[in-house]
Amino acid sequence: MPEEIHGQELAAVEAALAALAPLPARIDRDHLMYRAGQSSARQPGFVWPGLSAGLAALSVALGAALVLRPLQPPVERIVYVQLQPPPAPPASQQPTPPDTDTAAEESGSLAAPSERLALQKQVLRWGLDGLPNAPSAAPPEQPLTLDGLLGTPPKPPDRPSFFRLETWINPGDQL
Repeated sequence: MPEEIHGQELAAVEAALAALAPLPARIDRDHLMYRAGQSSARQPGFVWPGLSAGLAALSVALGAALVLRPLQPPVERIVYVQLQPPPAPPASQQPTPPDTDTAAEESGSLAAPSERLALQKQVLRWGLDGLPNAPSAAPPEQPLTLDGLLGTPPKPPDRPSFFRLETWINPGDQL
């Protein structure tokens, strides 16, 4: 009996399913493929936009710090430099000035081309030190300073000895 009940119920369900007609497909294939591609694509992260925003904020902050910083007055320092003449080259390397013809100099004519070429080579090799000495060399003058014009001795710098370089190098020696 139970088989007949199930058989009758199944027959009714089978008849109902056979009476159903399938609906036409409402799926758009192109739209389905587009949505599948969208869902498979990687979602944009926050790393690059966050990094860009951070660098933009840093640029604005540094620009504002540069524009709004307080102006500092220029620092004036007096530096005393003692110049010493450069050492003379050894006697074996001393340039020898070319012999000039005194008669040619007295007559006012120019030196011979070979003498000019020799003098040019000497100047190119030794610089201005290779030129022959002038007949009347005046002694070099001392540079003009305010203390020299006023007749007072020069003042030492107004700073404690702690900041002087010679106290750090050799405290007992003076430079």
